[in-house]
Amino acid sequence: MLEGKGQVLQPRLFRTRKMARRAAFLKPDGTRLQINMEDFLGSGTNAIVFRDGPHALKIPKAYDPESLPEEERDDQEYINDGNIQMLELEKAVYRRVGYWEGIAECIDVSEAGIRLAVYKQGDLENYTNTHTEVNSPQKAKWILSVVQTIFHLHSLKVLVDDLALRNILIGDDMSLKFIDFGSCVVFPLEANINTVSEEGLTAQADIFHLGCVIYSIANWKKFERNLFHSDWVRPLLRDLPNLDGLICGDVIQRCWLGLYSSMEQLHCEIKESLEQILRQN
Repeated sequence: MLEGKGQVLQPRLFRTRKMARRAAFLKPDGTRLQINMEDFLGSGTNAIVFRDGPHALKIPKAYDPESLPEEERDDQEYINDGNIQMLELEKAVYRRVGYWEGIAECIDVSEAGIRLAVYKQGDLENYTNTHTEVNSPQKAKWILSVVQTIFHLHSLKVLVDDLALRNILIGDDMSLKFIDFGSCVVFPLEANINTVSEEGLTAQADIFHLGCVIYSIANWKKFERNLFHSDWVRPLLRDLPNLDGLICGDVIQRCWLGLYSSMEQLHCEIKESLEQILRQN
């Protein structure tokens, strides 16, 4: 069972748990994972990703308790259970969403894990750190893409929470693909996504975080301010970065001030302004 109320899926309890020291990884079937280092693609707080044939396979980050000192094994089993639950939530998100052009392609979801397409250009945070700043039309395309994707997720009654450049991959065609939905909350389809709340996470919080992503693209530099770490209290505007001269600066400010009542409102407003930029180029 996933932690949550009724049909709300959200194992948020485990997001601040400290991980144990490095030990042998376990596969979902309980056997030890054996992979070549060149096939290892990444490791996050709750999951690991490695190449599996032409695709990437994401599994829970579960350490073998037997490879740890006896006094640490119970804690590690608890952490393993939390990470397993978080991947089950992520599976539920992929099942709810299906195919969407702004989300990493999910090949299949099974007991073995989540099988995904491989995106060789990596994530947007690393890309902005290592590549020359793109032009305004490309920024406009990317900003419109992330807004459309979060609007789509909200329409499917999914709150995302962990919106950041590191969770956005770049396709070979320079399109953006969201990935990593372990911190999401999945609500029943009849829920009003603009009024629901789960332990502080709301649509307004997602919109604030999305404003940080838009700012990061516009300014070509990562900026994160997750409201989870401030008990969901948004900072004062004077404590946030200056927006003068930035593409979509007025939209970012409205995101940070909580002036959008819904993702639909934000999407409608930004779509019109960005399409004007794209038409001019």
